[in-house]
Amino acid sequence: MNGMNNLKLWALAFLSIAIVSCVDTTYDDIEEIAPTPLPEDYATHSIAELKALHQSGDNAITAIPEGTRIKGQVISSDKEGNIYKELYIQDETGGILIRLDSSPLYTVFSIGTEVGVICDGLVLGSYGSNVQL
Repeated sequence: MNGMNNLKLWALAFLSIAIVSCVDTTYDDIEEIAPTPLPEDYATHSIAELKALHQSGDNAITAIPEGTRIKGQVISSDKEGNIYKELYIQDETGGILIRLDSSPLYTVFSIGTEVGVICDGLVLGSYGSNVQL
């Protein structure tokens, strides 16, 4: 009986070493892709013009006309954990909060990144008199 336990122990040790030694720990480097700059005429509305479409008060929503696009630079980061599922962008006319169902966002939208937003199917709302998308 004791010889059978030793055999099982050696077999288990051999399998453990074989499994661990078969793991490939080399990884290819990630190819960085430079962002494509948006065309100068990409935006159909400035952020201020988009926010002006929302004439209702808090807890009301305003539909955005089809074909509306804005662009701006990211001015927020959720890296430190103080912002959750929110992205703030600004252009020369103002800034707006964009609520997203995703996190973390800083890995894709770093501060200073230029982003374009196609607003089809989105709505404007406000909280504390601050308009948000």
